[in-house]
Amino acid sequence: MDDVAPVAQRRRWEKKKARGAATATATLPEDVVIEILGRVADAEDVVTLFRCATACNRWRDLVSDPSFLRDRRPHPSSSLLFGFFAQQRPYRAHTVSADPIIGARSPAFVPAPRSPLGPGRRSLGSFVSCVADNLDFDDAEPLFARHSLLLVRLVPRRGAPVDDVGAGRTLVHLAVCNLLAGTCDVLPPLKCRASSRIQKCAILTHTDSCSNGQSPSSPLPSFSQVLVLVYNGGSRNYNLCTFSSADWSWSPPPRNCFSDPELRVKGSSAVICEGMARWLVSDGLNVYTLEVGTDNSQFFLRDLPAPPEHHDSYGIPLLSVANDGTLSMLLIDGCCCWLQIWTLQGGEESGSGDDGDDDVVDVDWICTKEIELKPPKLTHMECLECLCVGERSSTLLVMDTFIRSVCFVDIETRAVDEVTERFRRLNLETVVPFEMDWQAFFVSRLEGPRAKVRENP
Repeated sequence: MDDVAPVAQRRRWEKKKARGAATATATLPEDVVIEILGRVADAEDVVTLFRCATACNRWRDLVSDPSFLRDRRPHPSSSLLFGFFAQQRPYRAHTVSADPIIGARSPAFVPAPRSPLGPGRRSLGSFVSCVADNLDFDDAEPLFARHSLLLVRLVPRRGAPVDDVGAGRTLVHLAVCNLLAGTCDVLPPLKCRASSRIQKCAILTHTDSCSNGQSPSSPLPSFSQVLVLVYNGGSRNYNLCTFSSADWSWSPPPRNCFSDPELRVKGSSAVICEGMARWLVSDGLNVYTLEVGTDNSQFFLRDLPAPPEHHDSYGIPLLSVANDGTLSMLLIDGCCCWLQIWTLQGGEESGSGDDGDDDVVDVDWICTKEIELKPPKLTHMECLECLCVGERSSTLLVMDTFIRSVCFVDIETRAVDEVTERFRRLNLETVVPFEMDWQAFFVSRLEGPRAKVRENP
């Protein structure tokens, strides 16, 4: 009993002290509290700022105020939570089954330099907690990302029942994860030939579908269509498969994109420009864009002039969208020393539908910027390849395929950061850029979780 009394007395003293601190905090003027919280935000200590916001309702209201967050991150690029998603390397019996940094084998999020979340990697499961009964994020492959939406290909769990879809056919399981809302929409299975493969994908949002520049009623981004290009190796053609969120079904039947077997879809993923998904297509000599809009009853194969340095460049060029909304192309010169950015300028292109007969009216490529690729820790890079580029952040990911080094290239500041270690144990062929509004993400986490899963109705 003698030992119990001091413990109880100490607990009473600690509670009294906590009540006194809470009373003192409540009496602080609001401008003083904002100044204190602002210094935490200016130090870019997001974890501490989040803990402060959850301390009491008063602090939560101050921190979640849009003007408070906006004043602390005044530059447009700094308001983005930007990084890359990539698939973890496949499991092998003689190696560990998961990355020790992020745990389970779900896709990993690699933050860009100076990210508000810090340099550490995070699993997709830390943003979206669950998927469906027979599907999960283990060994899932990221396919395309836009705004806060991430399209992934899911793998059935071991021992899950297998649907009989007939000889030579297979089912592709896809899901759209909204990391801002914390939801995961599992799409109905897509039936494909067993010899085919998912080549390229794109997501069109309801904002793209709105006419007259009107915004959708919901402030959260949501998808209206998922576009999937399926390549059939036997017939050497591309079929376009479209999923509509309004009908919650795939539109039958898949359509052949172009008849020329020499045409190949290039680059890492589609770019969304003027409400249309555009892929770079080439036969080795000529350059085209395959364009699909929200009204995908008709799509275009548009003929474009090739940039003058196109045939002398190294690797595969990437399509991008400039700040003014015009198409751009990223090329690495033949010496792998310079990144060249070419912007499409001039008159309007004209094109027809599925027949591929197109004309071009007064358009040409202009080299608007060159960036020397000289990372601080590497003296020489020999075999550079552009992996992917952000839609709004102007950040490019490049890889030296010879020494397997990876670099971030900031197109605006021309800064080059070597980040090879951040992509250790990840499959670089599956890297997709991911962007999300940092302020909206911060506030959504303060509001708490939402409904997690939507499965087939």
